[in-house]
Amino acid sequence: MSTQTQRLYMNPWRDVRERWSAPRRLDMGKACIRFRAAADLDLPLIAETIAGSGVERLIEMHEHVRTSTRGA
Repeated sequence: MSTQTQRLYMNPWRDVRERWSAPRRLDMGKACIRFRAAADLDLPLIAETIAGSGVERLIEMHEHVRTSTRGA
């Protein structure tokens, strides 16, 4: 199983990696965390990371990426 979130992709990975405290090692892709059971997750850290920026910030990042890749 995995959980997908763009917030993880936009957050510096090292912040999540350094603060990970779940019993299993972190298995993380660009915007996902792979796991076998919910007990394998550091749910408070994931919740804090997702709540870390509002919708406005996500839209701002999306628009920045769109404008920077146009014409490429």
